[in-house]
Amino acid sequence: MFPVVTINVAQSLNGFVAGPEGKRVIISNSEDLERVDGLRATSDAILVGANTVMLDNPELSVRNHGGKKPLRVILDRRLRISQSSRVLDGTSTTLVYTAETSRRLENCVLVTLPDEKLTVKNILSDLYARGVRNLLVEGGPNVIRQFLEAGVYDRFFIFIGNIIIPEGGVPLFMYEKERRLAYSFVSTLGDGILIKLNRDSLL
Repeated sequence: MFPVVTINVAQSLNGFVAGPEGKRVIISNSEDLERVDGLRATSDAILVGANTVMLDNPELSVRNHGGKKPLRVILDRRLRISQSSRVLDGTSTTLVYTAETSRRLENCVLVTLPDEKLTVKNILSDLYARGVRNLLVEGGPNVIRQFLEAGVYDRFFIFIGNIIIPEGGVPLFMYEKERRLAYSFVSTLGDGILIKLNRDSLL
């Protein structure tokens, strides 16, 4: 059994989720930030990869919905995140999935799996066993790609901000061949656009 998986990401008008060398760029507007906070508040856990932690240093917290504290889940195959990362501040439970056995981190639960077992489906199965029924995946691109390739997600939201990021930014999608995707809906959200992608078109 797997949790219900919602993928959410923000990208620029030209398809980038971060600047050159992964530099953090503010893409979402205030309306989108409130929407994402609502998604977090209805989730049992929020999942990101090691790159997101190292580049953005997010808290992965809920700000405006009654103080709920979802489980924080980090995919970090080589256990590269710093002990000073905000996801390790001890204010909420953090799970770190890794294949690395030679290092330890405080203020988290290390879930160590053999490299070949550290797959999206195995992680989802473990999260379900821990009581996670609704999972929010916030990226970045490598993590999102793993979920898309595994075909284990239920909703996929993309917010497109009114910003153009310089060439050399980090793209959301990297496919070798052309692919045409279907939208479930498209709507304006402040000065940006919110898209929900049809799941079947991404398989």
